[in-house]
Amino acid sequence: MIYPKGNIWKEDVGNRFIKDIKRLDPQATGFILSLHQYRDQIIKGFSKAGMWACLVIFALLTFGFHSLLSALLVIIPVLLGAVLTLGIMGLTGISLNYGNILVVPLLFGVGLDSAVHLVWRCHESAHLNKGVVKISEVLGGAGGSVFAAALITLLGFAG
Repeated sequence: MIYPKGNIWKEDVGNRFIKDIKRLDPQATGFILSLHQYRDQIIKGFSKAGMWACLVIFALLTFGFHSLLSALLVIIPVLLGAVLTLGIMGLTGISLNYGNILVVPLLFGVGLDSAVHLVWRCHESAHLNKGVVKISEVLGGAGGSVFAAALITLLGFAG
């Protein structure tokens, strides 16, 4: 058996391990070898699927809220959060890998869910108060529940 020196999931360690294996046996195959060879394709595929999903979700939000502004109020904070997360990952040297790219859609979904509930509650508040949104109603009605659900999800991921 051959084992890598270091964390196989780190790009440089994985690439060095594959290079060493191929040097020993050019015909070598296996799960780790295949996984690392297709890594870039998998990450590009997830990125492309995410882009398309974002566009479809934006269209559905626009249709569901009957408002481009409401759809933007839902999607912009989620996208800004994603950009901020990717920026922090870049600054700290954390690259996209199989572990964290699988979590991205989950985080995106939790963010969208929270934003939809808050924007929907804004619509209800405006309807009840002759076009005026009362923040106390929005945060009192949905804010606590959205915060609790997001916190429980965060704690579940932090494990």
